[in-house]
Order: sequence, then structure tokens, then C-alpha cells
Amino acid sequence: DRVTPRGDLVPLPDRAAFRPGGTFPGLHDSDPFVDLDDRVGYYIAGEWRHENHVKFVAARYDNRADPLAFADGQAGWRTRFEMLGAHYKPARETDILFQYASGNTFVGRYGSIYSADNDFSAWYLLASHHLGAHRLSARVEGFEVTDEDPNALDDNREDGSAWAIAWQYQWTDELQVATEWLEVDSRRPERALIGLPANTVERQFRLALRATF
Repeated sequence: DRVTPRGDLVPLPDRAAFRPGGTFPGLHDSDPFVDLDDRVGYYIAGEWRHENHVKFVAARYDNRADPLAFADGQAGWRTRFEMLGAHYKPARETDILFQYASGNTFVGRYGSIYSADNDFSAWYLLASHHLGAHRLSARVEGFEVTDEDPNALDDNREDGSAWAIAWQYQWTDELQVATEWLEVDSRRPERALIGLPANTVERQFRLALRATF
């Protein structure tokens, strides 16, 4: 829940691989805007619509990064994924959305303990209904990361599911009130290496007042 402006650094989480004796000790921040290899990536998408009720979307992303590029603590992550999505409107006030993505991200030299090779996938199903100034939405989702590299101290395996329910009220043209309840159930074995439970259920309630100028 943060906006990262250009030039800002994103702090990395506390992980066994970043601690003294780990595979990548001393790493603290990630710069998502640095360009290490001057390569051009691509994103291709297409969609098909049937009247105003159904839309299907398919896309492919490949940043074409050099996984051996490294400078000032930053590395080139070669990331690729495919995405399928659908949007169904059974009525003017109702939206049902589905999206699935699957891909891989890799850095380093293949087969080296100083590499990271992770397959990932995620999906969600969302239903939203608009009634006057009110909108009620519900969402379920699932995610999985498979670790394919031989680095035992950089275990990125994780899987889980989540659900959320939200209510929005358009108070005036400029003011909107929103609430959301979110619950995430995840399993990540690497948490045990830093003294945290591998299986965790996290819950969050948010109340927001949004003003438009």
C-alpha cells in the first residue's frame, strides 16, 4: 500500500539469505527503476468483446533483462509471464472479473547457488454490484511460488489463498467512504529460518475517506 516515485528505494524484507552467513548478506533495498543492461522488453495484449456483456483478454510480458547484469547491489531479473482474463456483465450494475497469470523470474547463472529461479502463478475472481451510491464487492484469490534453484538459504516457496469484502459509498461527488476486510492464509517454509511460523493467517481491516479535487 505505497506509491514508489522514480528514484525511491523499496526496502527488502528480513530474510535468512540477507543476514550474515546468508547467500546475499547485506542487501537492504531494491531500486525498481534502475536499468542495468539497456535492453528493451515488450508487452503484447489482445482482447475480444461481445457487445457490452463479455470481454476476454490475453497478454504476454517479457522484460528481456540480462540475468547476469549486476551493479551497486542491484541485479537484472529476467521476468516473463502470460495472462488470461475475463470480464462479464450480467447486468449494468454488476461486474464479474477473473484473471490468471503464470510465469518465471530468474537472476544469476543457471544452476548456481548464487541464483534465484522462481516459477509463479496467481488468480482472482471478483464480483461487484453497484446500487445507487453504494458498491459492494467480494474477491477470492490464490497464489503459488515454486523455487527451482539450488540455493537452500534463499527458499522462495510459498502458496496461499485470500478473500476480501469491501463496501464503498459515494457520499458526494468529491467524497467517498470505503471499508475493506482482507484475510490472507499463506504457507512459506522460509519464515521458520527467522523464527516466524511457516503457516500464517493475516487479517486487515481498512476504513478510508477519499477526497477528489
